[in-house]
Amino acid sequence: MALPVAGFYTTGGVVITTHDFGSVEAGEFKPDSTGWKVLLYNNYGSTESDDMTSVKVSIRDTDGGTDEIWTYQHWNEIKSSSGSTGIVDDAQTVFTPVGKNKELCCGDIPSGEYRTLYARCNPPTDAAEQNVDFQLRVTFQQPATSIAKWITDPKNNGIISSTGSPFSVSTGGSTGGTIPYSGGYALIDSNEIYYGSSGSYSIATTNDGTFTLYLGESGTFSETTGALTNSQLVIAQFTSTGGNCNSVEDRRVYIASLLAGTTEAMPTEPLIPGSLYFDMTNGALLGALTCTGWTAL
Repeated sequence: MALPVAGFYTTGGVVITTHDFGSVEAGEFKPDSTGWKVLLYNNYGSTESDDMTSVKVSIRDTDGGTDEIWTYQHWNEIKSSSGSTGIVDDAQTVFTPVGKNKELCCGDIPSGEYRTLYARCNPPTDAAEQNVDFQLRVTFQQPATSIAKWITDPKNNGIISSTGSPFSVSTGGSTGGTIPYSGGYALIDSNEIYYGSSGSYSIATTNDGTFTLYLGESGTFSETTGALTNSQLVIAQFTSTGGNCNSVEDRRVYIASLLAGTTEAMPTEPLIPGSLYFDMTNGALLGALTCTGWTAL
């Protein structure tokens, strides 16, 4: 068999070499929330090549690098849904931001078959760039996930915060309560999810009962009284009575730092709670129980 041959095509079988999204307004989707439809083929018009396995789609700068702001801030989003009859449909319902160190993992593509991709531009509200150019990039025959990049607990969930303070939980006022959060990375069913903003999730319910706050595969938070799916990561559980949140339990399992060095080399606050430090000078093990100091264990 021959090597796979990746190519982008229209639904009419015309090869795509360039595409003009036109003028893109900050804070708005382009062309729209549905996205631009493109077919990713393996050896169009032939079945004489090997299968494309571990297919990953992303973008790069026009020179192949990742230095432009739209690449490393992930201004472009892609999802894979449906395809030809010879593939297993991954049927993705949400878009994945792509760019530097972030790719969309697709299923395999047999020779002569295709997957349907939807791409859209989604610049932030404060974007102020002109003449934006990028390459739509496909890799295959590579591992679908990085090796030993993440270490998680046996339940296969974890969170890495991008600040010194992971999620904090507060029942707040008398009309429901809030759960503040900060940006970072999460691992949901072996898929890396990035959520870059910081804010607070408002608990708003008039029902009584126990609720689960979860992070979804699109990087947004929601609450439910039912069971979670493989693409949802539990963040907290809370109870509500008469529309008021009266208790919150933090249910995250996040990955903290494992450090070692001399006493003088210990990092100062803010610390990530759960971090461990081995003081090689005194042979002591310390833990960060809060963001403000070390405690001997």
